[in-house]
Amino acid sequence: MQECISALETVGLDPQVGYLHTLRPGRPALALDSMEALCPAFADRLALRLIDQNIIRPEHFESPQPNTMYLNEEGRRIVLKAYELRRQRETVQHPDASEPVPWRLVPCLQARRLAQVLRGDAPRYEPFLIR
Repeated sequence: MQECISALETVGLDPQVGYLHTLRPGRPALALDSMEALCPAFADRLALRLIDQNIIRPEHFESPQPNTMYLNEEGRRIVLKAYELRRQRETVQHPDASEPVPWRLVPCLQARRLAQVLRGDAPRYEPFLIR
């Protein structure tokens, strides 16, 4: 969320004023909206890779109450480490860049796209799609 907040503020948008999430004081609705759009490309793929490669296993979860499931401390460490490594090391081709860019730049590029649409400089917002 912090990366999306920073990206939005960098392009001059208010992260508190979103269009999908309910507006509430102190809740960065636009940052949450931005995160939603990036989840399939980044977070969901990361989670599936960790499960598929047996890096995250059942012992990394706990169920403090019925019908709930959370990562335990070790599981959180594994996921955060994998997140940081992927964000720093892996690159992806973004339509607005001539060469592959690190994942950490994708929120900035998408925030710039959104700002262009809101300011009337682009006809429509193009979501980031990974192939």
